[in-house]
Amino acid sequence: MRRPTLQILENMIEYTSLRQKSINKNIANVTTDNYQREDISFEAIMSREVGDVMKTTRSNHLLPNTPSNDNSFVTTVDKNFDDNSGKNNVVMEQEMAELAENAMLFKFAAKRLNSYFSGLQSVIKGGSR
Repeated sequence: MRRPTLQILENMIEYTSLRQKSINKNIANVTTDNYQREDISFEAIMSREVGDVMKTTRSNHLLPNTPSNDNSFVTTVDKNFDDNSGKNNVVMEQEMAELAENAMLFKFAAKRLNSYFSGLQSVIKGGSR
C-alpha cells in the first residue's frame, strides 16, 4: 500500500531537521580531539518511503525493500578516521556541502507541503468560484 503524500513530506521535514542537528554538531566539534562525525542516511530513508512504489518488470530485477511503518531515524557514527585535520574525521568542506544539500531538501519538502495545504484550502473554499 502506498504511503500518503502528507506522511512522506512530514517524514522528510523530520529527517532534514534531524540531519541539520547532526551537521551542526559535526561543525561545532570540528576541533574536538577524537570526535567521530555523525550522519543520517538519506538512501535508507528514501528506500523505506518509496520502496512499495517501485515496480519490477523482469524477473532479474531486484525487488524493493518492504517499507516499514517505523518513523524513527538512526544516527550513524562514521568510524573512519581520515586524518585530514589531525584531530578527528570532520571535514569542514564536506559538512558545509551537506548543510547546503539538506537546506535544499528542506525547502523542497516545505514547498510541497505548502502546495498540498493550498490545494486543500482551495477545495474547502469551493475551488475557483
